[in-house]
Amino acid sequence: MEVFVLRLRKCGIAAFQSVALIGLLVLMFSCNVPPCSAANPAILINNGAPFTNSTWVTLTLNPNAIQPNLPSTAQMSISNANTNGTWFPWQPISTSMDWNLTAGDGLKAVFLSIRLDSNSTPLPQQMAVIVLDTAPPILDVWSPTVNETVPGSFQASWTANDIYSGIKNAEVSLDGGGWIDVGNQTTYSFTGLSDGPHTIAIMVVDKAGNSQTVSRSFTVNGSYSLPSQTPTPFSPTPTPKLTLPEGGSAIWLIVGIATAAAVVIAATVIVFSRWKKTKAAKLA
Repeated sequence: MEVFVLRLRKCGIAAFQSVALIGLLVLMFSCNVPPCSAANPAILINNGAPFTNSTWVTLTLNPNAIQPNLPSTAQMSISNANTNGTWFPWQPISTSMDWNLTAGDGLKAVFLSIRLDSNSTPLPQQMAVIVLDTAPPILDVWSPTVNETVPGSFQASWTANDIYSGIKNAEVSLDGGGWIDVGNQTTYSFTGLSDGPHTIAIMVVDKAGNSQTVSRSFTVNGSYSLPSQTPTPFSPTPTPKLTLPEGGSAIWLIVGIATAAAVVIAATVIVFSRWKKTKAAKLA
């Protein structure tokens, strides 16, 4: 069951990432917005970061990337949706401003529009995108289980998933001590632990900065050995076989195929005859 849930989560994550990429392409083409130049972008969100865990972000603006040497009368406007009624009021050109994204985790876009003066037509818009991720990662600790008894040397294990930004790293702490960064590992081995009660804390952090921590109490018994697990032999389910009547099985097989073919031909003839009658009636 746990394996099924883990695979389902991974499928969900892969699906979201694919949808996010397709959504970005659709957004760009449907809004007729050219992509920002990678070397000289007109607008950046949080200095080009791919993820954020807050709706409040900082926009870095470079209107001269749209048109160099803008006059002092030039104005700019910002929007989250690029639709009528959603644009921020026109204001003098600035190079940085705080901005509030729309609520709800997922792919976000911010649009920049520039006009040379209050009477001119806006220049081609530019946009920047970022993924908003305010949800903590999903963390499941498999070992140790709650109040489990383990030997002095054992391996802690866990799985972690994050839908929107992905896992950045995991950290482990024993009995309130310092955190040990284990990167993207999902196991950590302890050796030489003293007998008695202990507490382990496992923390995973996603790429947007959200974290999830699970603590487990367990007991060490130096003379204890983890029970061996004997794998259950795999017994495949027999594939059902077609059983033909005894005596002349090949003949019965041919008869069955011929009968099926006859049914198909008969149905085709009936449909064709009805079509001819309908056509003749229309011509009469």
